[in-house]
Amino acid sequence: METLKVEQMHCEMCVKRIDEALKERGIECEINLAEKTVRIEAGRKKEVLEILDDLGF
Repeated sequence: METLKVEQMHCEMCVKRIDEALKERGIECEINLAEKTVRIEAGRKKEVLEILDDLGF
């Protein structure tokens, strides 16, 4: 697993948008709003960063 910091994640709606977008592409994740982190499977960082960018994070 790899952990990404997402400073712009501020609420449960942010968590839901990220979770749905990643799962839609078959990417398992663990999101921690308090720590503003997204844990993803190793080797998919570039893809996840592109998805987060598309979402405005």
